[in-house]
Amino acid sequence: MTLIEWVIRLAPFAVAALLFTLTARMGWDVSLQLARYVGVVLLALVLQCFVLLPLLLRYLGGMSLGTFFRGAETAMLTAFSAS
Repeated sequence: MTLIEWVIRLAPFAVAALLFTLTARMGWDVSLQLARYVGVVLLALVLQCFVLLPLLLRYLGGMSLGTFFRGAETAMLTAFSAS
């Protein structure tokens, strides 16, 4: 467990060093492409959570988004706390 804790604490520094090295070797274009990719992924996740999921729940599941999240609250809390 101590080793895992060290890895978790050092991971942000390792990622920052990797990005610094990548940017130093290949220039800012790689960082901009990575930022665009992160933006597209976040946009897709937001659309899925706030557009697609409510539509599927309403028309295929016959329930509202609030009802779904109230029913899934225990499972979601367990998943987030275990991760």
